[in-house]
Amino acid sequence: TSSRIDVVQVNPTNVDETLGCSAQAIVSAISKEIARNTAIIFAEEVHSGQMLRCDVIVDEIASLDIVTTTRELYMEEAPEIFEVRAYDDQGNEFTTLDGVEFQWSLININSHQAESKLPSVSVLRFISFRDSPYETPESVDEFERLGKRGNLVLLEGLKTGSAKVSVRLPQQEYRHVPPLEVQLMVIANLIIDPPDVHIMPGDTVNYKILQVQNGRLEEIPLPSAQYYLGIVDEQVGLVDESGHATAIKQGRTKVQLHDRYVDDTSGIKMPSAHFTVALSEALTLSILPHRNWAMLVGEHYEIIVELFDK
Repeated sequence: TSSRIDVVQVNPTNVDETLGCSAQAIVSAISKEIARNTAIIFAEEVHSGQMLRCDVIVDEIASLDIVTTTRELYMEEAPEIFEVRAYDDQGNEFTTLDGVEFQWSLININSHQAESKLPSVSVLRFISFRDSPYETPESVDEFERLGKRGNLVLLEGLKTGSAKVSVRLPQQEYRHVPPLEVQLMVIANLIIDPPDVHIMPGDTVNYKILQVQNGRLEEIPLPSAQYYLGIVDEQVGLVDESGHATAIKQGRTKVQLHDRYVDDTSGIKMPSAHFTVALSEALTLSILPHRNWAMLVGEHYEIIVELFDK
């Protein structure tokens, strides 16, 4: 039962026809008044007479927040779930937002121009739970059937860049609640190979750019129209557009991957690899494959020389 049937409605589920009782019920806020109201839900155990109670507060939303596990999305990888949470004017979080419609939108951020709202934003896109590998939450199932959005959405990265996701309450009575924006970055899941090299002055090494796509590593041929490599300290080494790096003098620096479509000041983190140039202080001989100098007659082995710095 509810102490305020004008504020909160109780609908028992799985009712026992013999006793007319239930172990669970759906509690719904039915008050249309834009004000804080409190109701008490009572549950009585029919055999012992023990009473259980729960306070239910119905209040208006004062502010919003977006919750996600990351602000960086990988291009063409699994979509990320974004959730909006709501708070009253005292900072208390609402227990549930089931049945509350939200308006979500995307804004492209172009590093060379002002922010512009675009149809079909190219950096990010919304996808429905029905078209994703995720199970559709009950709170958004009905909204998706109506072509609307609830408190949970899925975002997928389409190409590298920055964008903002915005959410607001479309209801007229909540026009005073400011919309909320968060900036997101879409990055490619890239790897520089090799990730760490030690070479001597004058030596060379060839770098590859690998992209993780659908659980596989795909090589991006160099030179590339989109990506290129650079060395932070060019006094230590140089790298050309084909990924061919040459050591110049002793030192330690990084080989950095760059994206021609992304401004270096955008804050997007691109992968890097350590590049160390040193002189050789010692060498050893080893025999492969077992590094054991006990050999079998008639077998073939490889002997390698290994260099070490100080």
